[in-house]
Amino acid sequence: MTLDEIIARIGAERFHAEAAIARSDSSRPDFGSGSGVAVDVPHEIEEWIWDTASPWTERVALFFGAYDLMPSYGHLMYAKMNYREFDPDARALWWREVRARLVGSDSALSQPIAYSLWCDFLEDERTVEEAWTELTGPDAPAALLRIVLPRSGPVPFALKQELYERLIPDSGWHVSILESLVGSAFDAFGQIEMAAARSVLDRLRLRGDEPNLELLRDKVGWSERRRRR
Repeated sequence: MTLDEIIARIGAERFHAEAAIARSDSSRPDFGSGSGVAVDVPHEIEEWIWDTASPWTERVALFFGAYDLMPSYGHLMYAKMNYREFDPDARALWWREVRARLVGSDSALSQPIAYSLWCDFLEDERTVEEAWTELTGPDAPAALLRIVLPRSGPVPFALKQELYERLIPDSGWHVSILESLVGSAFDAFGQIEMAAARSVLDRLRLRGDEPNLELLRDKVGWSERRRRR
């Protein structure tokens, strides 16, 4: 099935009306805060995208065609449900398209994907290492890393620490590393190693008034250790 055929089945007027609602919601500065507006079309068309005999690469391409017109987390949840069935070519295509949208200028496209990465891929022990590798490899652009780090709380700490070590020599990354540590400490599924986190904090050059800095220091015992010196 093509995207035009999907739109025809739903009805073009309804499809584009819900697409406008989804785009408005997904571009909000507070996207993901829980106040989003529900749209129904993603739940009605998911089987036409995923439950077919088409090659997985064609299904992924069709998914992004629909998502780009109607950027909604409702689409992304079904992509994650099917992700384990993707063949290598489909996975390569998936991550290429994900990275392109994350660093693009359209917040309506990037924000739902960033949210899905955090709560679907990075919280899932079956996908976290692959997702992390695809998002933070040596060639990852700075813009991508700045999106991923604040959402890396659920990532195993050893994986994050490898990235920290790569970035710490440049103080321009220190606030982003702090944001990652805050997620590690306070996300519902955050992964943190207290001694290693204290060591990272020791090496960050910060103003001292960054959001959640004191909460983090107390959580990992940094302040108490400093007082005992």
